[in-house]
Amino acid sequence: MPNMRNDPTADTTWNARARSLLQGRTIKSVRYMEREEMDSFAWFERGLVLVLDNGTTLIIQADEEGNGPGAVWYDATGTQGVLPALR
Repeated sequence: MPNMRNDPTADTTWNARARSLLQGRTIKSVRYMEREEMDSFAWFERGLVLVLDNGTTLIIQADEEGNGPGAVWYDATGTQGVLPALR
């Protein structure tokens, strides 16, 4: 993945990519990774997996290099919290 952090077109490029992948989609299933999946990523914790209606799978990562799973912060009608990575 090219380093676009200092690229003036990064917002436009990545917003377009995110919209094309996610906008209008429906989350069909939510689960944490199985231990075998965790091992295949060489991680020590299990991340959250979202599967969309078109079969696209999203796995929450700590960073773009895949150095581990990440937590998901949420705000659901005034209730805030975090969905953590699991061991």
